[in-house]
Amino acid sequence: METTPAPRARKKPSIVTIELGRGRRIRVESDVDTEALGRILDVVERR
Repeated sequence: METTPAPRARKKPSIVTIELGRGRRIRVESDVDTEALGRILDVVERR
């Protein structure tokens, strides 16, 4: 008899706050796409 493993419960991502200085901050989930976040930070820093 073959058994199927029980599905793993998905861990709820936590929120990470990134302080950018000058009163600016970005809040993202801990499992954020780091490449996309890098592009966003590049744009924010240019303004």
